[in-house]
Amino acid sequence: MSPRPSVQADTRRVTLEHLRAFVCVAEDGGFQRASRELHRSQSAITQSLQKLEDILGSRLIERRQGHVVGLTAAGERFLPAARDVLARLGDAVGTLMRAELSGRIALGVPDDVRVGDLHGAISRCLGLNRRLRVEVTSTLSSHVGGLLEEGRLDIGILKTTAAPGEA
Repeated sequence: MSPRPSVQADTRRVTLEHLRAFVCVAEDGGFQRASRELHRSQSAITQSLQKLEDILGSRLIERRQGHVVGLTAAGERFLPAARDVLARLGDAVGTLMRAELSGRIALGVPDDVRVGDLHGAISRCLGLNRRLRVEVTSTLSSHVGGLLEEGRLDIGILKTTAAPGEA
């Protein structure tokens, strides 16, 4: 019996097509929809997914009688990372397709916005636009609205309450 290849060697065998097939089947719920979305035959989608499962040594999709029932536990764990890889690829290609932003953006946010969410979004934006500066003002929503009206903010996130019956 030959030794199992190292995980490092396996990661080089995983292709973007494998990831696209998996994510598409997982999100769209079937091989037929994934084949239409990816413009590949159902057979090619099935083979890509089987190859990915072989490389990873884990079943990702639960199938019954040729139909997708859902994701396995391994598939549930793998899906967010696979989506992230494809999103990052899209971002990388997109950086060459659009002009880089530069200058200053004044952003106003309510003081009860989760800092982690805001920090991640701003960091990602700044990573794609190295010559951009974002200045954040954190205050009450009513103050953010006033600063927007005065032209002291370029962008503002506001929280309001809807009156009964409004949505």
